[in-house]
Order: sequence, then C-alpha cells, then structure tokens
Amino acid sequence: MLNIIINKKQQLYILISNIVLLSFFGFLSTTPLQNVEACSGTCPTGCSTSPLCGCTGPGGCVFRATCYSGEFRCGSDMCCDNCDGSCGTCSCTPPACPSGYSTTNSGCSTTTTTCTKYYQDPCCGSCGTDSRTCWLLKYTLTYTAGSNGSISGTTPQSICRNSSGTAVTAVPNSGYGFVNWSDSSTSNPVTASFTLLNEAPTAPTSLLTEGATNPTGVGDTTPEFSAIFNDPNTGDTGNYYQVQVNTASDFTGTSMWDSSLTAMTPTAIGARSPDISYAGSTLTLNGTIYYWRIRFADNSAATGAWSSVANFTMNTVPTAPTSLQTEGVTNPTDVMDTTPEFSAIFNDPNTGDTGVHYQIQVNTAEDFSGTEMWDSTLTAMTATAIGARSPEISYAGTTLTLTGTTYYWRIKFADNNGATSPWSSTANFLMQGGPFAPTGLLTNGITNPTRLQTLTPYFSAMYTDPNGDSSSAYQIEVNTNNTFTGTVMWDSTKTAATVANNTRSANYTYAGTPLTNENITYYWRIKFWDTEDLEGAWSATAQFSSLQTSFQIEGLQFGGVKID
Repeated sequence: MLNIIINKKQQLYILISNIVLLSFFGFLSTTPLQNVEACSGTCPTGCSTSPLCGCTGPGGCVFRATCYSGEFRCGSDMCCDNCDGSCGTCSCTPPACPSGYSTTNSGCSTTTTTCTKYYQDPCCGSCGTDSRTCWLLKYTLTYTAGSNGSISGTTPQSICRNSSGTAVTAVPNSGYGFVNWSDSSTSNPVTASFTLLNEAPTAPTSLLTEGATNPTGVGDTTPEFSAIFNDPNTGDTGNYYQVQVNTASDFTGTSMWDSSLTAMTPTAIGARSPDISYAGSTLTLNGTIYYWRIRFADNSAATGAWSSVANFTMNTVPTAPTSLQTEGVTNPTDVMDTTPEFSAIFNDPNTGDTGVHYQIQVNTAEDFSGTEMWDSTLTAMTATAIGARSPEISYAGTTLTLTGTTYYWRIKFADNNGATSPWSSTANFLMQGGPFAPTGLLTNGITNPTRLQTLTPYFSAMYTDPNGDSSSAYQIEVNTNNTFTGTVMWDSTKTAATVANNTRSANYTYAGTPLTNENITYYWRIKFWDTEDLEGAWSATAQFSSLQTSFQIEGLQFGGVKID
C-alpha cells in the first residue's frame, strides 16, 4: 500500500509499504526410495536372488504392506518377491516448486519439476515420469495517498516476480508541493520494482577425483578434483572454489591442503567446474585414504555451503618383479639366440591392478656400471595380472654375439595406475661361444724346448670353454715363421678329439713334413672346436728346435781303435 501524507508545510510525502523483497531458494529433486533388503540392510539390485530369511525369490525381500499373490511374508513388514509380474502401483512425487513459484496459476511464466516413476516391485523397474507445473508468483502493489495530494497512475498493480510495475505520479493539491518519497527518493513519477536478494550457492554435488567417484588406486600425486555448481539465483555463476583435503573424514586430522577461495573459470548453474589440481603437501603412493570437500562462491562473492565428504585412495606401487627368466630358464649358460626373450612375475599389493608397462636394462657389469647394451625405457605390454608371468619380451638393444659373454639384466613394471615398481634382483645369461684360446702349450711336455731328441714331437694344451662344453676337434699348425707365413710343415686340419672343459688335451703327435737334424726353430699353434661345433680362437704361438747338430772327430785313437 502506498500512503501520501500532506502537511501544513506544503510537503508531500509518499510512503511506500508492502514492497516485497524476494529471496529465491533452490530446490532438491527427489528420487524414489528403493526397496531395502530387510535382513542385511542393503538395497537389492534388479532381481538378485536373496536367500536371507528363507527367501529364495529372485527379487529378494522387499518392503510391502500386503504381499502379492504367491509371495510369503519375510520378516515383519517384508515380502519375498517372486518377480512374477505383480508390479503394484507405479508412481512418484515430483519435487516441490522452487522458491518464488507455486502450483497456483498466476498467469506468469512457468517451470516444471519432474521425477521418474517406479513400480512398487523393483523387479518391474520404472514406468515413465511425472511432473509438476509451477507458476511464477504474482504480487499486488497498492499506492495510497493521504490528504493534500493524490496518485496519478494505476493502483493497485499486479506484478510478476522479476518484473516492474507501471509509473505513478505524486500529485499535490493546490498550494502544496512535492518534496520526496518516503524512501527519500525525489524522482517523480516513480516505478516500483521487486529487488531480488542474492543467495549463496547451495552445496556442490557429484564430486569427482580424477574423473571418478571415490576412486581407489590413484597413481597421480597431484590429482584433479571437480564438482557441480548449484545456485538458487538464476544467472549466477561459480567464480571461486575452496578445496580442503584431510587425513580424517571429519577434517580433524592432518590438513594436506586448504586452497582457500581461489578464482576459477566461471561455471554455470548445474555445470561441472573445471578440473582443480591438487597443490598441497606431497602425496605418496602408499595406499593412504584422503578425504576432501569443496565449496563455491558465486559472481557476487557469496560463499556457499560445503559439499558432502568425498575420498580417494592412493595407489601402492607394485613390488619388485620375481622369477626372472631368459629364454624360459633362470640364468641360462648356453644362449644361442642373439635376441633372447625375457619374462618375470608381476607383483602388486593392490587387488585388481595389472602390469601394463615394463622396463628392462641389460649391462656387461653386474652393478650396471659397465657397457649398457639395452635400456627399453617404460614400454607398453599386454596387461598382466598379479602373480602372473609377463609376456615374453624380446631383446632389442646393441647386437649380441656368440662369444661366450655374460650379460646382466633387471626389470621393473608399471601398473594400470601409472605406479612403477622398484627394480628386480639382477639376473644374468651367458651367450654361447666358441672355446677360449688354448693355454699352457707343451711340446714333448716342455714349454718351448730348445733341443729335441725326436723327429716326431707331440703337442698338448689346456682346453677351456665359456659354456662348459667339451671339445669336439682340434687343429695344429707348424710353420718355419712365427707369423705362419713361412713354410707350412704341418697342418693337421680339423681333427676329431674330445677334451673335457678345463683339462689338458691328449698328446697329439706331429705328422707333417719330416723334420731335419739341422737345429731349426719351428713355430706352432692350436685351436679347438666345442660340441656345438663352435670354433675357438688360436692359441698364442709356441716354438721348439730340432735335434742337436751331429758332430765327427777323425784321428782319435784309443789303443789302436779309431773312432770316426
């Protein structure tokens, strides 16, 4: 009601009353309560069988005041649902109208609230939707003038929320003048309008960590958070967030992070906020559960309520791989494949994790300080379950050769959450190779003899093989030159002979060009083949001299005996 008061000082006052200041409040959509498993306190899913309370019906025990035909009572207020199609009624109650709306048709604009209808019997599922039409509230504004003046314009006026009325003018009687309205405004005419009071955002909903609800096995130590922004004021946006992360669900534990109110990209009502990266105390991959909550402040800087509490569980890194194999064997000693295959067992304390990446290092030194033959870096592999052996991983480093070299290797795995295990223990493999160069060369059992009393000397040497193989053959060369470019006195060629590893060979008798008794030095060398028919290296060069030169003395007589 608008009042006009005219006093003797010729002042005109217009008192405005009944101007309604509106506040808009959010509304919550409701979801029908699901039937509850009476004996366990859990909700049945679809028609899952429940033997509780003697109920074997596929629908389990459900709330039902009166059991359907063919069902029996399960507990005091439950029925054993047999999912026979007796669905019961199908209904739901649409959410109430939001603040500023009512179910009375005001002629103003409308909005609708909806709900999904469900049958009483959960086996029957849903059956459509129901809705409620809500009309924007309409208010009546009345202007009233007292004595000594009048109102020019429409009064009363009906005004929809968020709208303004038509202008009215304060008209003083003769001899009086207009000074101001009762709110001190001097505008004349004046238009009354409804001012909407801003309300703080409501609690954020649908909290996600790394895009998931309460995830486990989080491998990112700076996870991302997000939530839905909710606000009762149409057109508001969420412009600030505050996230708190704590070790306790009631936030009385260790505060890992309190972001304080921080600006973010404006987010519309009902939309998801941008991803917010954790920036608190360092998180570790040790299986710890952390709790977090969030609130938003709108574009008018009004700070909303805290969300409900969400949580996330950090991943635990896989443990070191075990049971390392090369070519399917533990530390093999006779590897012929120059691109051998490696494998190991994947181990992880987090149930359900899989190994999805491997890294292998191969080196010439056991402490990996030697020549690096291969570092695969983290490489994708077929997902491997906990306790299972990885796929065969083929060597792809610097070319390996069949030279009897021992190589050392280790492996680590990364799981499906990106957590990387420690290195395994060190394994090794010995490449197959020909025999080593023979050593301990003897001629007639002597090292490099200078005089021999035979024209058919015999030779021997120590045989050693990197793989422990026995010999299968030998070859000896005898020459007049120590570079073996002179006269070839003997080449035994490849001759069968068996010598056990790390033992001396038999004596091999010279069978070449006849030696002369001329004090000549001859040079010789030897090599072996192993049982894999791999040829070894030549030995160092040995030597020997031929028989001592003969001599003749003439004219020496002993008692008439002449000795020539």
